[in-house]
Amino acid sequence: MKEEVNLKQLTLLLADRVDISHQEAESFLKKFFAAVPEILSKESLLEIKDLGTFTLTKISEEDDAKAAKEENDNTLYFKLRFSPAETLKNSANKPFLYFEKVLLNEGVSLEGLTVVEEKKEKGTREEILIKIDRNKAFSSNIKAKQKTRKRPIARWIPVLGTAAVVAVLIFFFHVGAKKSASNKK
Repeated sequence: MKEEVNLKQLTLLLADRVDISHQEAESFLKKFFAAVPEILSKESLLEIKDLGTFTLTKISEEDDAKAAKEENDNTLYFKLRFSPAETLKNSANKPFLYFEKVLLNEGVSLEGLTVVEEKKEKGTREEILIKIDRNKAFSSNIKAKQKTRKRPIARWIPVLGTAAVVAVLIFFFHVGAKKSASNKK
């Protein structure tokens, strides 16, 4: 069952299910579909609760070289995989939940039936091949590395701020305790 759903159909479904306007649904979906590749370019793994996991993996060097030579371009190739979460998989298979496997008797004719081979892989996956310009990929990696170098300093700011507040409180309570002790004498 390889049925495709376009953005307009998905927008209508979302708007009806969540009871929002079609413009809001379309805006949300466009932002969602724009955010997924952006996050995957930085993280290479995106897990959305009750939906599934998107993973971005680089294809092997020899396949990459072969594809680049064939197209004579300067691109990197990645595979985008989607593995649905159990809840999504179960809700999609719910109408067929009570079906049972039945062995056919000898002599039953299978003419006119299409044979579907069952995948023996764990989970269901969809793969898409993605092209990325090498020059842009390397420049974004350099910027990402520069950003990560700044983060360790930023982590200490709340800790140092808290320590400063605690030190001030201790100082004032200690001075206040001395004054009250000297006033009692």
